[in-house]
Amino acid sequence: MKKLICLPVELYQREMYPKLYMAVMAAERGFQVLVGYHNDSVFVKIKDGFYFYKDHAVCSEKRLEAQKKNGMILGVLDEEGLIYDEERYIRLRASKKLLDMIDYVFLWGGRQSKTIEKVSPIPNNKFVVGSPKFDYYFLNKKVLTFPKNRINVLVNTRFTYVHGYRRGGELDVLRDLGFFATKEDELDFLSFIEDDKKICYQFEKLIETMAFDGRFNLTVRPHPAEDIGYYQKYESLYEWVKVNNSDSLMEQLLANDVMVHDGCTTAIEARALGIPVMGLRPSGLTNPYNDYANNFSLNFESHKDLIAHLSNSKNLFDLCEGQPSVDYEASINIENWDGRSKAIDNILDLVDRAKLAEQKIIKNYFCSKFSIFEIKCFLSKKANSYKKIENILSIILPKKKMSALMSYQAIIDAKYPKVDIDVIKSEVAKISKMISFDDFSERFLVTSVSDYSFLIIKSD
Repeated sequence: MKKLICLPVELYQREMYPKLYMAVMAAERGFQVLVGYHNDSVFVKIKDGFYFYKDHAVCSEKRLEAQKKNGMILGVLDEEGLIYDEERYIRLRASKKLLDMIDYVFLWGGRQSKTIEKVSPIPNNKFVVGSPKFDYYFLNKKVLTFPKNRINVLVNTRFTYVHGYRRGGELDVLRDLGFFATKEDELDFLSFIEDDKKICYQFEKLIETMAFDGRFNLTVRPHPAEDIGYYQKYESLYEWVKVNNSDSLMEQLLANDVMVHDGCTTAIEARALGIPVMGLRPSGLTNPYNDYANNFSLNFESHKDLIAHLSNSKNLFDLCEGQPSVDYEASINIENWDGRSKAIDNILDLVDRAKLAEQKIIKNYFCSKFSIFEIKCFLSKKANSYKKIENILSIILPKKKMSALMSYQAIIDAKYPKVDIDVIKSEVAKISKMISFDDFSERFLVTSVSDYSFLIIKSD
């Protein structure tokens, strides 16, 4: 019998590894910790635990209200609570209903706290804690060295509305979620996409130009919602280009000498690890993506200037020259920046005091195989494999729903692939070793609950 903490995950590569670190720390305190894809049916059936979710957006109201009815104590830390446009953030990601209802609203830092206070001034359920991912990154800070041969460059892309899996269907999803309050909002977003195309063009030229240069090894890391196939053409054409968004972000950052981005939280994570970051964004844009993260990088308006900076770097000093000082900016907005406090400890200290009942250890038969999520995955896979099934479903379903079904499994695979339990066990052992647990290989028991979820407990 153990108290239960649930850590649902939407994007595997964005959330999984810091969540594993949090799960290990919670298991060490005596909790059973359920980790898995947030749409997995296992999370529909759980009761009387602590449910730690990734956002308090308007579109999450039904999900969190259902968890509350199941007797769950709710805790939320918005994964996008660091970089945002305040007006749009308040309208779409700061549901007053949820912010008043949630038991523990965890906040990144001072800026987000002030924004949330404008929506929900109730103080007794708001807690500034920082972000678990920075606990994880500061544990692994890199000692920089200048490369002897080629400079290893990680190119991080985020152009989900230019090269998305839905191939233009992303707008339909946003309409369904109520993202556009007016027609003007939609036109504004279309102009944003046009600017993103201009930024994306610079990234494509960067990859093509660097690929011909014998001084660079490139790893392109597409966003999970981007169509990785678009970038794989570079891998097939150029010897020095690899396309990979399946390895952990931290491992990729540590394996490279420099990272290139535009507007990505990844830039802040790279700086937390001590890695130099270059931003790439052309001038003359009218409605571009939020550029807060570019405060953490040395920024260039053209791919040629960025490449020239790297090419002219003869030592570590040259490579890092121009990197902005970020500690003051980061410390205002990230409570646990540079390890001055521990977000996970702050969160778990509060969970420890919550009135949770002990319950039986979750077993692998817990999950139904016939939830809406599993049915959609099954139909999507079959429709893509068998033309007859695709034709039958095309008659039954409206065109828009059929298009969404055809891409459903590919999107799930990109966002959150089926769990390889041996990989999870290996990662748990690595994290345990990083924390300096003596018996790191046997200290925790990891068991599969479903294809997309697993449980971590401390071994007896």
